[in-house]
Amino acid sequence: MSPWPKLAPWAQTNLLEPFAREIQQREGRIESGYFLTGLSVVAALALGVWLLARLLERCDGRRPTDSRWMLFVRLCGAHGLRWRERWLLWRIAREQRLDEPAWLFLDPRRLEAAAGGPFQGRSASQLEALRRRLFAGIDAPAG
Repeated sequence: MSPWPKLAPWAQTNLLEPFAREIQQREGRIESGYFLTGLSVVAALALGVWLLARLLERCDGRRPTDSRWMLFVRLCGAHGLRWRERWLLWRIAREQRLDEPAWLFLDPRRLEAAAGGPFQGRSASQLEALRRRLFAGIDAPAG
């Protein structure tokens, strides 16, 4: 006699057997849904890698930095200008339609002209302090 009690008839069937038969029948076939999903994932990964490569190429410094406005930004950083001072100089360069905004760091007359023009009031006092800071000990050229 067996040491195990007799199992009910429903307990004697294997519950995974129908699933195993289904997998065996599908073994040679690939459903189009799985194929399209896999293809979409591969395409999305390729697109992501391409976009990342373009972004890194743009940011790695291989591109020429011959930008007039980038020179302006770097000069502002070299002089330790705060954001408001940078913004004020940026507006002056645009107002004066300068092709080379770095001229603001070379010619004090440009800042004096701006103080008398559209940048009066609060901006004028800020501009005067900035002019004194940038051109300390330098007289404006004559003419």
